[in-house]
Amino acid sequence: MSSRELVKKALQAIERPVDFEFFFSELKSPDWLEPLAAEGVFDKPYPPVEEKEWISFPMWPPSRYLVRMAEKAPDLVAQLALRIPETANVRIHEDLTDASLAMPPDIAQRIVPKAIGWAKSKYQLRLADRLGKLISHLAHGGQIEKALDLATALLELHKEQKEPIEGFEGEKLSYPPEPKSVLSDWNYERILKEHIPDLVSAEGLKALDLLCDLLEQAIVFSGGDADTESEDYSYIWRTAIESHSQNEGRDLRGSLVSAVRDASEAITAANPMLVREVVRCVRYNSHNATPRKWKVFDRIALHIIRERPDAVSDLIRGELLKPTNFDDTGISHEYRLLLKKMFGVLDLSDQQIILGWIEAGPPDVDGWVQRVTEATGEAPSVEDTEKYKRAWQLKRLAVFSESLSEPWVGRYRALVEEFGPPEYPEFSFYSIGVTRGPMSPKRATDLSQMQEDELCRFLTDWKPGEEVLGIVPSREGLGREISQMVANDPAKYAPLAPSFEGLDPTYVRSFLQGFRDAIGQKKPFAWAPVIDLSYWVVTQAREIAGRKVDKWGTDPDWSWARKTVAGLLSSGFLEGGGSIPWHLRERAWAALIPVTNDPHPEPEDEVERIGLSADPSHVAINSVRGEAIEAVVRYACWVKRNLSNEGKKRLAGQGLKSMPEVRDVLDAHLEPTRDPSLAIRSVYGLWFPTLHWLDDKWAIQNVRKIFPETTGLRKYKDAAWDAYIIFSTPYLNMLDVLRAQYSRAVAELNSSLTIEHGVGDPKEKLAEHLMTFHWHGKLPYRGTSGILGKFFSIATDKLRGHALEVLGRWIHSSGKVSPAVIERLRKLWEGQVAKAKDDPAQNIRTLTAYGWWFASGKFPQKWSMAQLTIVLRLAKTIDVDYLVLERLLVVSRIMPLEVIRCLRLFCEASEQQWEISSRLDAIKKILSPMLKGKRSAVKEEAIDLAEFLTAKGFRYFDDLLDDAYQAAT
Repeated sequence: MSSRELVKKALQAIERPVDFEFFFSELKSPDWLEPLAAEGVFDKPYPPVEEKEWISFPMWPPSRYLVRMAEKAPDLVAQLALRIPETANVRIHEDLTDASLAMPPDIAQRIVPKAIGWAKSKYQLRLADRLGKLISHLAHGGQIEKALDLATALLELHKEQKEPIEGFEGEKLSYPPEPKSVLSDWNYERILKEHIPDLVSAEGLKALDLLCDLLEQAIVFSGGDADTESEDYSYIWRTAIESHSQNEGRDLRGSLVSAVRDASEAITAANPMLVREVVRCVRYNSHNATPRKWKVFDRIALHIIRERPDAVSDLIRGELLKPTNFDDTGISHEYRLLLKKMFGVLDLSDQQIILGWIEAGPPDVDGWVQRVTEATGEAPSVEDTEKYKRAWQLKRLAVFSESLSEPWVGRYRALVEEFGPPEYPEFSFYSIGVTRGPMSPKRATDLSQMQEDELCRFLTDWKPGEEVLGIVPSREGLGREISQMVANDPAKYAPLAPSFEGLDPTYVRSFLQGFRDAIGQKKPFAWAPVIDLSYWVVTQAREIAGRKVDKWGTDPDWSWARKTVAGLLSSGFLEGGGSIPWHLRERAWAALIPVTNDPHPEPEDEVERIGLSADPSHVAINSVRGEAIEAVVRYACWVKRNLSNEGKKRLAGQGLKSMPEVRDVLDAHLEPTRDPSLAIRSVYGLWFPTLHWLDDKWAIQNVRKIFPETTGLRKYKDAAWDAYIIFSTPYLNMLDVLRAQYSRAVAELNSSLTIEHGVGDPKEKLAEHLMTFHWHGKLPYRGTSGILGKFFSIATDKLRGHALEVLGRWIHSSGKVSPAVIERLRKLWEGQVAKAKDDPAQNIRTLTAYGWWFASGKFPQKWSMAQLTIVLRLAKTIDVDYLVLERLLVVSRIMPLEVIRCLRLFCEASEQQWEISSRLDAIKKILSPMLKGKRSAVKEEAIDLAEFLTAKGFRYFDDLLDDAYQAAT
């Protein structure tokens, strides 16, 4: 027997956490339980460890001991478990649940009140699975009420509302709310599938009632109005109650629908006489005897009735002959399946009622007429209306066509002859694959088989809304097929370009877009007719009087086509086999110049924008005029290349003098009074290196216009500079041209910027430019003076760290680096370390970036190790520590003592347990040869480090230490 005195003595001998763990791991008997409890061992559970942005849950040896003893002394373990103070440590919750699973159910049920609290923890780890098993354990053992209580807590739902996202032009788009649990959706579904069936088997209707309540709550938390409407739109998010390929995606609502269905089927399979009770449970809330209003419950009820028709024949007749059920989209799938199965069983008089509804036609004819009229601009004809009616009748009859008798068999065959057999008549909506974008009445392959006059006649005559079944195809959908048709065979369709003059803007734009797509696919075609059609487009009045269109289904005017013209020409000016022939220079320019004066973007397109859409460069690429100005620059490059190719290098060297049309456009749009758009100004910044290549004199003369220094024009400078610094490669000659601009950008580093750039941070990109110039010796480091010195004096720690990390990544990924570069970088680093020593806390990112430098192995080893030691002492951490450890393994063969001391600093500085645990293999590789060697200072320090890590709970080095100890003796 383990006396209390012996326990006291054992506990007093424990000095380290690792000893505490070892002591409990060796206990094999429950005899220690009461003496340990008397000493209060079970009264001090380890709490979670929370620091900064992480949390860990340490293992508690006493609770692990309780798990092992639960089967041997279940009653005593349950008593002790209930005495343990409440804790948020999930690992202790897991242990106590495991202990409960080892107890008889009548004892385990005493733990449930505590387990209900654990079920609400947001840190579940593996607890959810254990609690699910406990539900099964209790249900199998007859502890039904406690199993229900635990299931209710574990499956509890709450409403979650995501933050709105930014949509088109800065518009805030809200997500609908969602039902959520503290469990992941995957864990929630697993509990429903693996453990709730045990509860259903033990206490069917009560478990079913719980699941129905949860489903009802899930719908309310999804945005359903519990006080008014009954439509839950379940036909959208759960197409079929039965398992079906149409049930795409997973969410908690769908998982609960499946759970309610499976529970209902299990109960009725076990006892068919309970079908009526199951239907009642599904449709009525047992707590207050009120109907469950949501349609998904009616759908589940219809599914149950169809599965077990013999027990509820009277219910079948009532459901099928209810007029509101017949054409209710919300329950149509399950109603139609029931009708398909049971129509032939109905009395003839009942059949005639249903056939009479079909004879009368669709109840929403007036609504259909209104929708078609709004879509097409004119009311459908009587013939179209009758056609719609017959198509509707066909789909309804197809559901139970096998049970029809004459004369309806003949009518059905005639309808099939007219429309073809309907697909999936049991569904109001059926998805085949993934629908992408607007619908088209014809595919590209269909269009490609038409002759020129047939194609133009079809595009002229076809009107959206002509189709009477399904979603109405649109001009945009047809346009995308036109683009595909052209891209497939541009050489065939280029000569047809004149025939597209006069067609709807949507079709003309799409036709031209097809050629732009073909350029990307390197497919040649005749440019002349395509450019002529482009010219015709840009000479049309931009606005179309009286045009009323759907926002997305049809082009509102000629503006979208004008943007496509600019984009097409821009692609044609690129170098390559498919570029525009040189002899079409005048015609190409004539088609481009009108678009450079397009009003879009207008001032209102650039104000009150939020997030990415406020970025001028983002506005530019999505605007008509912005696309055109970029095309002008590409046109200029095209001209210069062609002049050089024709042997006119002297003329090409004259820059914009050889293309005055380009200079006039660039000069005009550079004047704020002429073009006040920040988006257009960003184009000049983005293309500045190209403008300098085209005409260095013009570029240098206009630097101050493109990047103005006056306060009143600051926003123009920012628009141009941000586009330049983000998108342009840091060419070395640009530092000479823009030295003043780089210097000013450094001086303004701490000024606030309100514009969000989706593709890069201007400050970080500035750092990358400066590091490039320094790497190549163009920008020396002189302490606190000069552009680079001022950058490191003004920049934040985060930005300095980014700059040094960029250099480190380059060094790490480069092959051989010249000694001159290494020496420059050493001086730069030493300057930063010297400043960091005065205030390490304000230089953490600066210092930790050294991880990349060290891992590169490019610097002298002695110097490199010395710098690593400094960083670990000052910063207590290091970037890419896994690469640092790999390099330390290499260096350990030459400088073992220095390596072991750096490794000790790394381990001592690691505040987070996982930082060490995730690197144990690498640490062991370094220590292993040191521990195996002869007695030395290296081996002593290696043993000391291994013991230090073992004391912290990492029992990973026991074998190495045993060998080291034996070798020492």
